[in-house]
Amino acid sequence: MELSTNKKIKELEEKLEQKDIIINNLIERIDLIEKNFNNAKEIKSKIDSVIIKDDELNLIESGIKHNFNKEIKNYELLIRGSRDGFESKDFQNRCFNHNFTVCFIETTDGKRFGGFTEETWENVRSPKKGPKSFIFSLDKKEIYYRKSDNCGIYCYPNKSKHFIAFGNAHDFQLYDKCNMNDESYDKSGCSYDTKGNKYSLAGKEYFCVKDYEVFKINLL
Repeated sequence: MELSTNKKIKELEEKLEQKDIIINNLIERIDLIEKNFNNAKEIKSKIDSVIIKDDELNLIESGIKHNFNKEIKNYELLIRGSRDGFESKDFQNRCFNHNFTVCFIETTDGKRFGGFTEETWENVRSPKKGPKSFIFSLDKKEIYYRKSDNCGIYCYPNKSKHFIAFGNAHDFQLYDKCNMNDESYDKSGCSYDTKGNKYSLAGKEYFCVKDYEVFKINLL
């Protein structure tokens, strides 16, 4: 009888030991998961964008470095079409009186491009020189700098159907409700040097917008 009892006690001890090992392994796994989660939270994205990824920002940073010999401190989202609206008034309400802005555009064909300007978007109908402005193709990883004395951006006033116009003719421009029509256009090569190539941005003259974003950038 005593032998049988000792055997049962030993079996119970072995089972408890196995359970302890399993529990300890679970605790270690939970600790590892929590550590990885905390590390992931610490690695924040440089930009809150649905169009451009962090590893593509070097294109924009190289343009800023080229024109200002400075680095970008941060990006502040002013407007996103899918969040804030695609009408010209939405841009006017959120972006007028802001300078040092960069815009990103994605067409329904999947083309991605944009432009940077140091000029202030205002409630006027007027070209602005913007000598430090540039446009770019994210897909081609190319920057197109302004030609000698041409227009950098063109401002349109309240109630205008046109907005985000780069170049005098314009190299590209968005039109009211740009996600519902193909009246926005790419005439790149007018005020910016695309080396004689046409439709360097959207890949065709007229396009429809899937989404667009405008960020204010602060320099170091």
